Amino acid sequence: MRVHASTLLLVFLPFLGSGSPRPEAFFLLGLFFVTLLLHEAGHALFARVRGLEVSEIVLLPIGGYTQARIETGDWKSELVVVVGGPAVNLALAALCFLLLGDARASGGAFDPARFAPGPDLFTREGFLARAFQANAVLGLLNLCPVWPMDGGRILRAALVPAAGLARATRISASVARAVAIGVIAFSTREPAWMLPASIFGIFCWRQADREERRVRFLEAHRRVLATRPPLAERLEPGVPS
Repeated sequence: MRVHASTLLLVFLPFLGSGSPRPEAFFLLGLFFVTLLLHEAGHALFARVRGLEVSEIVLLPIGGYTQARIETGDWKSELVVVVGGPAVNLALAALCFLLLGDARASGGAFDPARFAPGPDLFTREGFLARAFQANAVLGLLNLCPVWPMDGGRILRAALVPAAGLARATRISASVARAVAIGVIAFSTREPAWMLPASIFGIFCWRQADREERRVRFLEAHRRVLATRPPLAERLEPGVPS
């Protein structure tokens, strides 16, 4: 596992507010990294189950990625590996939900207010509520069908058997662009979200374009290799092979 140097800048986030940083801020920052690490560990675990080599896990300020050797077009392996991250987060969110529901203090009734932010962070219920929130948000956010989120790769892998790699990539990239436009358009209703939503939308659009160009290049390269005769046939007579 490798933590990118830029990730260390997040350590200074608790100091940006007015006054001295609260211990809760450092706790939530640590919870974010643990949740992110578990997400990437899910990718790595499912890759190993599939028999794939995992070369590296990298944590970034806005996420992370797991490098596993997946052959281009191997949609089954891609689907298994990509599903692993959100699956781990959602499973942990479900566990926290059950444990939180088991910690009943009001005659056995489940109280949704336990999931609301409050000063109870260092209590059992407070920790379970934050762990539930972190894992649920990360798991569901990554299922969004945009690049480079896991949802974009899941959509592409699911389409490959019927549409082929190139067309499946084009379709998933088009869906990602539509979602990016929708996010930016919806953010105009809430000015405070316009800047982050615009950054997110533009980033997803560019990543979709990048993946589409990459697959287009690979497909063109494969077609060129398929049309070239074997090396032995291309050698002129008298040239030793």
